[in-house]
Amino acid sequence: MITTVCLNPSFDKTAEVDALTPGALCRVQRTRMDVGGKGVNVAAGVRALGGEARVIGFVGEDDALRYETMLDQTGMEHRFVRVPGSVRTNLKVLSRKNREVTEINEIGAAVPPEAMEAFEDVLREACRDSDWIVLTGSLPPGCGPDTYRKLIQDAGGLRCILDVGGQPLREGVQAAPYLIKPNLYELEQTVGQELTNLQDIVYAARRLLSRGVGLAVVSLGADGAVMADRSMAWYAPGIRVEAASTVGAGDAMISGLLMGFTRSDDPVEAFRSGIASATASVLTDGTQPPDRETYERMLSQVQIREV
Repeated sequence: MITTVCLNPSFDKTAEVDALTPGALCRVQRTRMDVGGKGVNVAAGVRALGGEARVIGFVGEDDALRYETMLDQTGMEHRFVRVPGSVRTNLKVLSRKNREVTEINEIGAAVPPEAMEAFEDVLREACRDSDWIVLTGSLPPGCGPDTYRKLIQDAGGLRCILDVGGQPLREGVQAAPYLIKPNLYELEQTVGQELTNLQDIVYAARRLLSRGVGLAVVSLGADGAVMADRSMAWYAPGIRVEAASTVGAGDAMISGLLMGFTRSDDPVEAFRSGIASATASVLTDGTQPPDRETYERMLSQVQIREV
């Protein structure tokens, strides 16, 4: 079982317009609404690829019933601690003209101390039958930058994946998660410098690995991804496809990595699985999980070389 932590869930609304012109009237041609939050997306991706996953976290009590009902309709196991307020809505505006996505994300409901204490009990219960814990996504108000570090410590030695940037990542690596997966911007934000080539990226990743982290996977968008441990590094260029939506591709990469690790202990094969899953994801609309048949087809197209 894979348990994902989603502290800041959302309703993800995707709106398609012919062209997004700032300051002008833009008529929406199509919309869709999905339950979201990075932890939810990762769990949905694992399930779509044939794995078992649940999601735990917080949910605003004002529309918790609606959110949980939408999750129930997917068949996903979940357990949320309710907090005062509403579930945020994240708007993704897709321009059909150039396939670019503009994201407008709300902040989320604040988490009081007593809710965090209740959630820690939920996490400890989930750890009893979990093989992996995934901690990913923005922190809601009330959660300090050391939140993920504390939760990794609460996981009691289970293999953890941490996908975040900045101070929460700097704090989180101190608890030695098994794998970190920042994107390039998040890694630059964390180490405080621009990274212009693969060698720079590997060096920056290893600065974080030195804290006891096992692996770092750095997603580079359409340019692929880099994976490094403390002695070796690999690069996989992006597979060129006509993307329907790039939203959620990083979450799908984590889903693929997890499925790869369930099949093999070889991190390179897990890396291959992550790239294939991310590629399959961008061929779906909105924040939908990757299609399993497309994922399987993409596996053979992934090219990996040592850096």
